[in-house]
Amino acid sequence: MTDAETERRINYDIDFVKLRDLLKSEHSPVFYNFYACQDIQAKREPYITRAVRHRKFLDFVGGIGYNVVKKDLKYIGTTIISIFIFIRLEAVLRGN
Repeated sequence: MTDAETERRINYDIDFVKLRDLLKSEHSPVFYNFYACQDIQAKREPYITRAVRHRKFLDFVGGIGYNVVKKDLKYIGTTIISIFIFIRLEAVLRGN
């Protein structure tokens, strides 16, 4: 993502513990879903290192109370055919 005026890249850091606590205090969700794509077939660097770091991150998110739903990258031969990489957070709220 880039800033419209300066055209500089914008980076965001999300504190998932604070986000969970904010959602809990403001909306009382029933559960939290965190959807992410993962590469379980990485065969060379730097993809192996990135996959390991991403797996550790997903383990962390799952450990603090999120339900982590993972989708594997799909390969045909050596080509990735499913590169729709997404991270989505969903908080399901109680009905009134």
